[in-house]
Amino acid sequence: MRDESAPQERQFVRKGCFMGGVLERLQTAMYLTLTAAFLGVALSALVAVLVAAAPLKLLALIDRHA
Repeated sequence: MRDESAPQERQFVRKGCFMGGVLERLQTAMYLTLTAAFLGVALSALVAVLVAAAPLKLLALIDRHA
């Protein structure tokens, strides 16, 4: 009986290791995706602030010269 159960246990361990590897890769991909999304949102916010501030700076320059 030991000979029959041993291959099943080994197969279970291999399958568990395989699933662990898949989940680890999935988690890494998720972290990379979330990091990229956060950087994209941060960059978009920075560009929006710079675009919104540009007319105000332009008006300030015009007022100085006038």
